[in-house]
Amino acid sequence: MKKSVVICALLISILFSFSAVLADDTQDLINMIRTEVAATVVAEIQQTLESENVEIVIKNQGTPSPLISSGFVWGTWKPTPTYYSYQAKLVGQNMNYMHYPHGQQFRINWTIRNTGPLPWDTQFYFRYVQGQGSLDGDRYMIPVVVDRGDTITFSRGFECAEEPGIYNSYWELVDNDGAVILDNIWVGWQVDDWRDFE
Repeated sequence: MKKSVVICALLISILFSFSAVLADDTQDLINMIRTEVAATVVAEIQQTLESENVEIVIKNQGTPSPLISSGFVWGTWKPTPTYYSYQAKLVGQNMNYMHYPHGQQFRINWTIRNTGPLPWDTQFYFRYVQGQGSLDGDRYMIPVVVDRGDTITFSRGFECAEEPGIYNSYWELVDNDGAVILDNIWVGWQVDDWRDFE
């Protein structure tokens, strides 16, 4: 394969060098030979790719790219969970490490940016992992498509326990394949025993 490509490239360069000095009558013959050489090179490359089961991914500046698989069957590029890793970033949180009296309710807002190459669809969701649960449930489905570079804010309500202490709640963002694309989203707070101050 490599030898034939080199030979074809050499043949093309020789033909190009002689084409300037040849008469107009032979120019058509040279063009025909060039076309045949190019077709031969393309055919050999295609045959090699098919025989070696090579997969080529064409990147297209962040938009869904066409995929050429063995046999040149066109499909849609589907990112793997590994590809989606680190495609979201926590860019804002309204409160953390706050002190509250027992029984008080409060809300936490997390703002997350889509830093990946593809938009998030409405099958992405924000879910509870561990720690103190939310008053609003354990799962929040994204209500709208979040385009590249855009942000979305997740808001969850909490109620302080009766017992004093430090409490945490951990959440994560999950894509439409069930893969976690952002984890360790959390909030911590302290429930003070206000009876000590009475």
